[in-house]
Amino acid sequence: MFLFLLGLFAGGSFVISGIGILFDGRCDTVSFSMSSRIVSTTCFEDGAYMAGSLPGWVGGLGSIIVGVVIILIGLGALARN
Repeated sequence: MFLFLLGLFAGGSFVISGIGILFDGRCDTVSFSMSSRIVSTTCFEDGAYMAGSLPGWVGGLGSIIVGVVIILIGLGALARN
């Protein structure tokens, strides 16, 4: 049950982040950065002095896909118990 809740929380945060990227009109490019346990995203507008490494729609969909996979892993852990 703990792994399911952990997967639901972690995967849900990826899904919410991805939806935020997709529906942000100013997020033309996105950059992901990772530290020990935190994944953060930074959005950039077109014409900004810096640009992200991925187009906004790719970063948003990729984040949603990763989140769904994490949730499915948590559901698999719940099914085994």
